[in-house]
Amino acid sequence: MAFDIKKELVNNDSKVKNDVESLARIILSEIEYILKIIEGTTDVRLARILLESAVTKTAAVFQLALRACEYLENTSYKNEIINKTKKGGNTDLGIICKLRDDHFHDGTGVIESEIFYPFAKIKGRGLVGIYIFAGAKLAINGIHEFSATSCEYAITSEGIFLISNRGTDIEKWEPLNAIFTIAAFNADSVIMAIKGAVKELMGIWYNLYQMRINGDGNYEYSYLRQGGLVEIFEKRETNINSHPLGRLDVRGDLTFTPPDELHAKGNKIIYSINV
Repeated sequence: MAFDIKKELVNNDSKVKNDVESLARIILSEIEYILKIIEGTTDVRLARILLESAVTKTAAVFQLALRACEYLENTSYKNEIINKTKKGGNTDLGIICKLRDDHFHDGTGVIESEIFYPFAKIKGRGLVGIYIFAGAKLAINGIHEFSATSCEYAITSEGIFLISNRGTDIEKWEPLNAIFTIAAFNADSVIMAIKGAVKELMGIWYNLYQMRINGDGNYEYSYLRQGGLVEIFEKRETNINSHPLGRLDVRGDLTFTPPDELHAKGNKIIYSINV
């Protein structure tokens, strides 16, 4: 069956301006993926970075829900979920939204780290416990000697950093794994809050889905596809046909033959046919 490229796949009269529903579902899948990596890694620094990403993405799904309410012109439901998830309130979603705001607006980390060095314990969020200035030397007997001849060092709650080009526009902090450490952070409470927030968001998005498919009582609302591109490539004998589409909805049987090969050459993506 050939593509019917004349078929209108986008309802231009839709009151729902962008497909926030699909985007929210994709981000929820990403959150699940991130949590699996966190639970399977022993790299504390990586886990902390990923956890902050998961918090941000969870809050983003909530913001998309608010946007969906605006598209559906349902102010009452928007106010309902805002009131139920007041930042810092009793819901997991409220906890996550507050963590996200603290991180975004105040620059504070999502979690507090605690690191045990052979000579000290440092606890906090990005806390510098020991700083070795240029020209100084810190010798820790039997452990390590920090000689800041052409650089500086920071021993922090996130690890040890070698600092180059201090005070310039190319200042750089590089992690230095010169000393054995044991690091810990309160990940469990944040992970549980994310999982709880995801469960709450699943319920919110189920309700929004019902509102969309119920539409105006006669027709369900469809999403406009703005700012994106869908282009299907089909092999026709010795030619490759391109089908620009708003979206391809397959509700019956559709069979087509794609190009024989897809490969990258330099900065180009090439579809080709074997002849």
